[in-house]
Amino acid sequence: LGGQLIDTEFIKPSYGFIKNAADPNDFTMIFYGGAVILNQDGHRFVNESISYKDIGLIALQQTNGRSFIVFDENIRLRQLESRPPEAKLWENLNKHSSHVFFAETIAEAARRAGLHPINTEKTIHDYNEMVEKGVELPFGRKSLSGGFGKPVKIERPPFYVMPASSGIMGTYCGLKVNDKTQLLRSDGQIIPNVLAAGEIMGGVHGENFTPGCGFGKALAFGRVAGETAYSLIQP
Repeated sequence: LGGQLIDTEFIKPSYGFIKNAADPNDFTMIFYGGAVILNQDGHRFVNESISYKDIGLIALQQTNGRSFIVFDENIRLRQLESRPPEAKLWENLNKHSSHVFFAETIAEAARRAGLHPINTEKTIHDYNEMVEKGVELPFGRKSLSGGFGKPVKIERPPFYVMPASSGIMGTYCGLKVNDKTQLLRSDGQIIPNVLAAGEIMGGVHGENFTPGCGFGKALAFGRVAGETAYSLIQP
């Protein structure tokens, strides 16, 4: 119908998927519960409290695009309590669990996951010391997420290492509409009797995505579209 597309240049991957993810439940935000993110050399490279979208881009820039989420038993249990949907990932773990490696020591868990064991052990040791002293952590981490929660030590076995990846959960682009959700052509003219709301519309996110606002635009503009549709059928 000649509808105009906007914001097609904007897209960012979401960080926290297991390798070979099959559905949205193969996704974790356990780094907001205290886990740290390492590259394949066993070093931190990012502030784990920032948006998982921004982490996704930074993680893809690491050697071979590889990164790993490291945490302990305390963090695993807290994540199960705070985010029940992640039970698929963190309950009933055993030696045959393919998405995460674990052991009684950091070095052994790292070795099983393919990380440099000595570097990983030192990274976690240094991280724990800084957490205990209450100093600002490298890369500017001051909180668990969004300024809330204090970083925690990774100290209770077993220790876990999850190879992580970035994935696309949604696009920012879409059809251009006016304030009544009527679809527009590239010349700005209205295409009669066609409305767009929710994920199919563009012009809301810009270059980044604020977690949760996908629901907001679906609800807000869905209501506007309903009101517009009603007005169009009135005699």
